[in-house]
Amino acid sequence: MKKIFLVLFTAFVMLTGCSYSRPAGTVDYVKTSVRYINIVNHLANNVSDLAAKAASDVKSKAALEKELKEVKSELQKYNEIIPPDRAENIHQKMLKYNQTIEKDIDAYLNNIKNGKVDPKLFQTPALKQTIQEMTKLRDEIQRLDKY
Repeated sequence: MKKIFLVLFTAFVMLTGCSYSRPAGTVDYVKTSVRYINIVNHLANNVSDLAAKAASDVKSKAALEKELKEVKSELQKYNEIIPPDRAENIHQKMLKYNQTIEKDIDAYLNNIKNGKVDPKLFQTPALKQTIQEMTKLRDEIQRLDKY
């Protein structure tokens, strides 16, 4: 029984792990994109609170840095996706938005490295605008799955 579970689990991990490196079908692209946008939204909604805690707590500072690095990693994986033809225009917009997000994440990580964990530094209008635009794109992306 354990061997069957192990084989199934390994197969599942291998199959889902390959979705970033091969051309995505529409359903895969939609699921991956929506998941990614939700991750970025979560960061945007929580980064100020995390930064406020990190300003006075070493553990929170480490947690903030870890969160930023994880989102950056997800961003880089997302950038490697080969979208289906019908999603190419949307994907190009996402890549543009990702440039802004990555730039902000790098700035945040640099601030943390230099000991600057002021919550105000984590409230850039460019990031908020980018996240809003990305959220609008999420709706377009979800519609791709309906056709």
